Amino acid sequence: MTLTAHDIIEGKRSRLCDLIDVDCSPQATLTSDSTVRDAMRIISNENRGAVVVLGDDRAVVGIVSERDIVKNISANGAAVLDWSVDRFMTGAVVTASEDTSCETTLKKMIENKFRNMPVCNAAGHLIACVETLQVAHAKLAELTEANRKLMDLLAKLNNTQITIKTNVCTATIQAMFQEHGLECLIVREDEKNLGFITKDEFLRALHRGSGANAS
Repeated sequence: MTLTAHDIIEGKRSRLCDLIDVDCSPQATLTSDSTVRDAMRIISNENRGAVVVLGDDRAVVGIVSERDIVKNISANGAAVLDWSVDRFMTGAVVTASEDTSCETTLKKMIENKFRNMPVCNAAGHLIACVETLQVAHAKLAELTEANRKLMDLLAKLNNTQITIKTNVCTATIQAMFQEHGLECLIVREDEKNLGFITKDEFLRALHRGSGANAS
């Protein structure tokens, strides 16, 4: 199989398998005849937002969230605690594979308003259940690292290696653009590249600033 540029780019993306600790014990699950009280115990003990319901073949058949439980107790009272979870669990469960990117997962969770998503292996067996915040944190870490690498690359590509500190005023920045004929300046503080300012971005910022002063 020939490796393409697309393959390389996709290979850099964080994936759900990066979030799952295979050395940890599998998350506790329920069966269809488990009680809501069982679900609440797992949610409380493991500090999770939902519990996955498995069938006889270990396939995912449903999911019960903390929000589902609260909603039903509010409507029907404490008797709900002794109900079996199949009375109100979400049956049509959307799952992800361990190789699914965090970006794809996060988009799907936001679009469908999911707070939890089961992750299954190739055999369809549950590996873990990830939460929105967990996936978002991984994606943010990926973007932060990508931005850092971009800043380092821009610093290398900038022949004059000109950087500025965060407190440099606009007059100095403008003079540096004009004097050196640069297209961007690297913002650096404490030996770390924090970002970059292109000439166009600088001019737009000046324009916004002049408009604010006029008003």
